[in-house]
Amino acid sequence: MSGSKTGFSGEIKWILGLLLFTACFYLFLERLAPYYFLEDDNRDYALPLLAFFYRSLTQGGPAFFNFHQYLGNPCIGASPALYPLIYPAVFLSELFSGGALWSVDILAVLHGLLAASGMYLFAREAGLGQKAAFWAGAVWAINSFALFVSASWWVILPAFGWTAWLHFLLLRLWSDPCGKNMLLPALARAVFFYGGYPQYFVYELIFEVFFMSALFFSGYKRENFPRFLRAYAFSLAVAAACALPLALPALDHMAHSLDRGTPLAYGQFAALKYRIDMWLWGVVYPFVNTRQFDAWGSGFIYDRMHNASFTSWVMPYVGHIGYVTLAALLALYIGFREQVKKERVAMALLLCAATALAWGAGAFGRILYALPLLNRFRWPFKMGLLFDFYIFAFAAWGVELWLRKIGNPRRAALALAALAALSAADMGLLYAQKYQRGFAIHEIANPIAEPLAGALSGGRIFSLGYAQGKDYDPAGLFFNYATLWGLYHVGGYDAFLSKANYTAALSLSYDCAYTGEIKPSLLRYLRIWGVSWYVVKKSAAAKYGAALGTYGIIPKFDEPRRVVFYDAQARPLVYEEASGKSVPFKVAPNRLDIRAELARGGMMVANFLYNPFFVASVDGAPVAVEATKYKQMAVRVPAGKHSVQLIYRNPYLYRGIYWGAAALALLAVLWFLPFRFRRY
Repeated sequence: MSGSKTGFSGEIKWILGLLLFTACFYLFLERLAPYYFLEDDNRDYALPLLAFFYRSLTQGGPAFFNFHQYLGNPCIGASPALYPLIYPAVFLSELFSGGALWSVDILAVLHGLLAASGMYLFAREAGLGQKAAFWAGAVWAINSFALFVSASWWVILPAFGWTAWLHFLLLRLWSDPCGKNMLLPALARAVFFYGGYPQYFVYELIFEVFFMSALFFSGYKRENFPRFLRAYAFSLAVAAACALPLALPALDHMAHSLDRGTPLAYGQFAALKYRIDMWLWGVVYPFVNTRQFDAWGSGFIYDRMHNASFTSWVMPYVGHIGYVTLAALLALYIGFREQVKKERVAMALLLCAATALAWGAGAFGRILYALPLLNRFRWPFKMGLLFDFYIFAFAAWGVELWLRKIGNPRRAALALAALAALSAADMGLLYAQKYQRGFAIHEIANPIAEPLAGALSGGRIFSLGYAQGKDYDPAGLFFNYATLWGLYHVGGYDAFLSKANYTAALSLSYDCAYTGEIKPSLLRYLRIWGVSWYVVKKSAAAKYGAALGTYGIIPKFDEPRRVVFYDAQARPLVYEEASGKSVPFKVAPNRLDIRAELARGGMMVANFLYNPFFVASVDGAPVAVEATKYKQMAVRVPAGKHSVQLIYRNPYLYRGIYWGAAALALLAVLWFLPFRFRRY
């Protein structure tokens, strides 16, 4: 089967129509619920970081170190700080709303458009006609797994957006193994890697190789295979060279990580997998009775995903592939079985889909756990995204054969319009369910704001009285909300957190709020680390207010959902060690700019956790960065007025840049060398 060949302008019209269809569906989602994708981790974990990355870039450079959480925390190791699509998303949010709150939703739209166009081009390259390719792009762009999960975890969006493009470029390279076709997938793969979520990057690469192997053994354009294999190897090498500036810091960061420094326990690795019975329920009837959720309460229900009930209410949503897709698959099996068996690309897609589903159901758990890198990844249900990609692409053959059977072009066009409308209606009805958006819904509705951002900027924050796993109020300023508002907190939320930061931050990770007893030793420690502000849940204010008052910590702001206490005895964030006098400073991208004026020479302390990758200078002259007894950063400064800088310079980042540039130069020589010899 081969798709009809049309001019470039004809293809553009179909792609523009597909993009319009996709954009309209995402606008429909926003009409259903404004800030549709700003739920769960997207709001309290990801949004603050996206806003911080953009703010850092506008102030002079990409962010590799976050001074706002965990007493100062490196963030280059597993972050999307270098992922290009986050910057237009935050820019557009700032431009049209005056803030960053729409950033995740705009990112979702951008990746939906990317996914739709990529699937269309892949289907065309695979041999399908424009109508079937349009349908494939439409259903892939609005598929239930991507939209459900990305409402909680935006990090799946790069995989959602780039998977179809990488498969399209793979087929294009196979057909014509030239330099341009080698370079394009390398660049796309590198951009995907900079999305900062290595798990999906590795999964996509594994299935790409699996898909390619299935094509080879089926005999697909085997005459091109030797040249293709060379070009593909070069493409991977170019992508690896481009990825080194992030890959090397990530490997170092992982080595020091609290959770990912060693393989996960098998139970954590294998938890949250597909239950085939629940998946089949989702395929047939995903509209879960919302009374089930009402029994749990209308609050934040994230903790439900950590037990068996996860498969009971999530799987029907993420497993729904759409009734049109199901009909197309049935048509292939009943009416066009013999025809589709001859299609090598289609059969390779079916094989990949079956493998992804089995992987997601935990069929290969013990084998995968034995592999060194894969045993750092968890939750097999994430394979549902790749299953959807392959099954939609395969089902498009059923649409193609059915439309061809219709014959009449006008009737076929009307049939396509009906299929697209039915797919949109099917998914639209699914997403309109009361609790459909992601794994959890925040009790405090969007938009959120911090009215005390200016007042609280002069010291570090400690959250009190908020129970982990139950309280998610942004007024508590836990999670990464301090980063969003430009404030400073003892704890934070970072999946790649280092052991040193975790220990220094009193193990306050994830929601980073404290519910224990206020002891003298705790207060001494917090004062040393510059905790001036105690944000206390309103219902716990009486309990903690009395304890804090014993130490001279007084209420400063009394609000409906919280009381904020102030400690005048806390050390400043930057101060002269001998006198304890505050020293003015400014936070810039990856550095502290300090204006010191010391009556006598001595030690100046930056009240952030010591990190060996910091370098310091006084009036431009290099000086050593020392660690105090409490592991703060300190610099010896002579008497008088001086300009002091503390700069975070990750050596692995620079090695990645230099080694990557050298590797690219070598690869360029190796690629063009055979062509030069052919001239003589």
